Amino acid sequence: MSTLDTYPYRQRMPRYLNRYGLVDEASGEDGFDPQAHGPLKAPGQKLLERITRHAETRKNKAGKKLYPGVTETGVLTAEVRAMFYTEFPQHPTFFEAFKRIANQDDRLDGQEQYTQGGQRWQGVTAVFGKTDYLKPGLVIPKLVIGDCSSGYTRWILWALEQSLGRVPRDVVNGCNWNAGYTGTITVTCNKVAVPQTADAIVFFSGSKSVHVAGVLDVAARTCISHGRDQAEIVDWDHHSGRGGFWRPAYGNA
Repeated sequence: MSTLDTYPYRQRMPRYLNRYGLVDEASGEDGFDPQAHGPLKAPGQKLLERITRHAETRKNKAGKKLYPGVTETGVLTAEVRAMFYTEFPQHPTFFEAFKRIANQDDRLDGQEQYTQGGQRWQGVTAVFGKTDYLKPGLVIPKLVIGDCSSGYTRWILWALEQSLGRVPRDVVNGCNWNAGYTGTITVTCNKVAVPQTADAIVFFSGSKSVHVAGVLDVAARTCISHGRDQAEIVDWDHHSGRGGFWRPAYGNA
């Protein structure tokens, strides 16, 4: 009896059909459940046969078969499973991706500039649309110039893109990822009492929001902050006027 968890492959099967324009429903595929974990039954087998029939004909630029071990089959063979992970690599979790970009931007201290001018959105634009999984060791498009709110927007956008594999809705500022400031963050995000990684920490001067940073480690009380000179990891009370924590509505992304 098979013990293979088929869920990761069921999730990728509709994505393959959509990617290659094979979405026309074929006979016998009614009832396929992409959420199940057990063995593929007749509908899933029929769908997999259609996918592998397409995959076995694909060739690289040299004219050689792209997936030489894949032939038309309704069985999740090792070669078919590898093909799915080549097509759709395993994405990191949102929190893993957030920490990765935060740590990179922290390490690049000295290469970054601060501005409230027209170039402030450079770091967001640099990562917009980067939905393909970026393997560890490769450099995320760099933050060159920006400010606190564009920095926080950059980190959330990258983390969502890498974890979802698509461009998300703007759940930080509600401005389609091309504008925003501390005020739009407090309006668009929800204030929370108990913080978690990637929450926005908003700092106030009187009643006016003047700075935002992103929670990195709750236990260590650290955050990633693009201040007046560079993006750096600091204690979350490094800035005065901490007014609380705000969380994007990730479920709407």
